[in-house]
Amino acid sequence: MAETKSYFCWVRVLDAKAEIRRAPVERYEGEIEWDSDWDKSRIRIRHGGRPPFITSSQSRQEVLPVWAAVPEVFGRPGADTVFDYGPAFNERTSAVKWLATPEGQVWEQDALNRFLMSFNAVERAASTQPVDPVCTGTFPAADWAEEFKKKHQRQPALPFFNHADLRLEPVGHYVDGRDECADLMVLKRQRSSHWDKIVAEAAGADAAAFTVFEETGLLSKDATGTAPTIALLRLRAAVIDAIEPSIYLFKRDRCLARPWTGCAALESMFSDRTLTNYPGHPTFPSGHATVAYVFAYLITAKRPALKQAAEDAAAAVALRREIAGVHFRSDSLAGQHLAQQMVKLMLDPNTNPSWKAFESLLSALDPAQAPIT
Repeated sequence: MAETKSYFCWVRVLDAKAEIRRAPVERYEGEIEWDSDWDKSRIRIRHGGRPPFITSSQSRQEVLPVWAAVPEVFGRPGADTVFDYGPAFNERTSAVKWLATPEGQVWEQDALNRFLMSFNAVERAASTQPVDPVCTGTFPAADWAEEFKKKHQRQPALPFFNHADLRLEPVGHYVDGRDECADLMVLKRQRSSHWDKIVAEAAGADAAAFTVFEETGLLSKDATGTAPTIALLRLRAAVIDAIEPSIYLFKRDRCLARPWTGCAALESMFSDRTLTNYPGHPTFPSGHATVAYVFAYLITAKRPALKQAAEDAAAAVALRREIAGVHFRSDSLAGQHLAQQMVKLMLDPNTNPSWKAFESLLSALDPAQAPIT
């Protein structure tokens, strides 16, 4: 819960025509409680604004450098006098003592008048959420695309498993001694024959799932609007929503660079940050492979006869990401390993906290309700 606490701030009245009127506007140094993502170096206190809130991280200090603004900010154009906010303090006695210090006397010397203002600030309660994993691997911080930065924090609408039950081996386990850059250089030769599929699937995880549905005959582009199609799309949306945060938690934890960072002359597709399909997040594990294999294993569980087609489709999705040069083979294998664990947890009523909802959604794969089109 939030806590309200009193603070004390000096305010002075200044001559608007004085030399200090022409002083530059100082930038705000504290934190904006209601939007911590703002670039603090660009925030300025605006004309007519009230002092910003105090954050709990600053409240342990005696003197709080919460704001600093020159009179230009707080006066109306043409006014003879203007207000200027000074430093804030935890205690009234501390504020009074400060005014007698050399710093306080310098601050007061230009004032026509000054007064001590008491105000209440709402402090954010200490978070009980775990600290975000630090991304300290080989993936460059500058390569993170904004749209992917916080996907690991999102809470699924329907959680189908506990992330703490998932494990991935060290990347070397999946590399198995291969020269992965050499492998990608060989696969690069196949781009022209897979180009359309690669581009279509690069749009995102939804596209990877669609490929598996399409290759197993569960969905066709001509079947839009039918009841089975709508049910499949609902299943796809709910499952991707549930597994995506875990994928990004592992990506941040391992923080491994994309192939184009370390493979000379590879010329990966979509490595240009300006491209719509630029994968602006770490490479391990492959999100496309994870999604594709999750649906392949779910289909297999409900329709064993489609096992080979489903797994072949998922493998093809993963391979095309390697052909494009945006994933290593180890990324794909890790995604497959992750998918195996996810599906096992999803299909167990004892480990799926949303079992009834999941069971209902999964009925979209029943032969009677989702006929092959």
